[in-house]
Order: sequence, then structure tokens, then C-alpha cells
Amino acid sequence: MGKAGSKVKNYSKIKKNNINDFQLSLKNRFYEIANGGSTIDKSVFFKYTESTTCPQLQLFLYDSLSKPDNVVTLERFVQFAEMILGDFNQQARALLQLNQPIKQIIEVMISSFFKCEQLDPRSITLLVDFIMEGIPLQLDPSTLSNFLQSQIILSTVVKYISESIFIGPRDSAKLLQQVSEKSLLTHAALCLVYANLPEELRDRWKLLFSRFDVAHYLQHQ
Repeated sequence: MGKAGSKVKNYSKIKKNNINDFQLSLKNRFYEIANGGSTIDKSVFFKYTESTTCPQLQLFLYDSLSKPDNVVTLERFVQFAEMILGDFNQQARALLQLNQPIKQIIEVMISSFFKCEQLDPRSITLLVDFIMEGIPLQLDPSTLSNFLQSQIILSTVVKYISESIFIGPRDSAKLLQQVSEKSLLTHAALCLVYANLPEELRDRWKLLFSRFDVAHYLQHQ
């Protein structure tokens, strides 16, 4: 009994430390953007997010984050970041707080992901249409949460973009860089493959064949 209680205490301590580390990362990011100030205005927010976020998503986010005083405070920044980087229920609530039609939210998230990954924008419509096929007619936090669980590509993209905004852009290579330049698949299809892989394998998969392999084969027929 004593050992079991000790394990529970240790787990709670580790979990608390992880939460504290996460909140510290969010606060550090806020002060980086705010240049040590207490608020972030629109021009500064747009400057710090333009490399990873399409203009329409920048506007959606700022409009939501800056209410009611038209500036982003530390409290609101951390609160929203914890939601959108949280579980499916939290992520759903954060997306609904953007107060925009769900198709537009999906479009700007996918567009931002393609921008970060330097993918062919012609595939954006394909991926958005695929995701929209299963969207519930009536959206509330519960139905949107269930939808995010069934369309893991959307949740993956939202998390990816949100991390780049609220924690900071990735220093590592693009997620799909190695395969996107050679694949026979559209970039929309590659995104679906990537998102449906186990998380620990997403940066380790390779193409069995590419368009270069096919071209080489045809030349020698």
C-alpha cells in the first residue's frame, strides 16, 4: 500500500513538473514576442507569426486573443495556448472560440501547414474537401471533439501550427521535406499518410519508390 501511494505521489509530481515546464515555455514565448512587455499588439503579433501562419489565420487568432482590449495579454495567451495544445476536447473549444465558419478554420490551418512545409498549394483544396466530407452539421464542443478524433490529420495540423505560434517555430528540417519532393502521391495524400502513422514513426518513414524511380524504370524499358 505504501509503495502504491508513493508511485501515485511520484506520478503527480512528474505531471505537475511537466505542466509547470509547459506553462513556462508559453510564458517565455509570450515575453519573446512582447519584447519583455506586458501586452502584444497586432503589428507585433503579425510580425512574429508571418513565417508560419497564413494572413487569414493570423487575423482569426489575433481577433480571438485580443478581446476585449485589442491587445494580447499573458493570461489570455497562455489560456488559449493550453487549450489548443491540449486534448481533443480542449482543442475543440479553442477552435470554436475563433468564432469563424469551420470550413474557413480548416482552410487556414491547412494553408498554414502547407506554408510551413513548403508544399504545393494546389493540394490544399483536395485536403480540405476530404476533411469536410465528414464534418457534422451541428457543431458544439462535443461533436467537434469527436470529429477531431476521427480526422486525426486536422488535429495534427492544428497542433503543429499552434506549437509554431505559441512555443516557437521548429529548428529541425521540414516534416515532409524528404518525401514531398519525390513522391508520386499528391501533397494532400502525403499529409494523410503522415498524420495516420504512429507519432513515434512520423519522422522515420521512407518511400519505397518515387517518381524518379518510375522515370528511371520507364527509360530502360
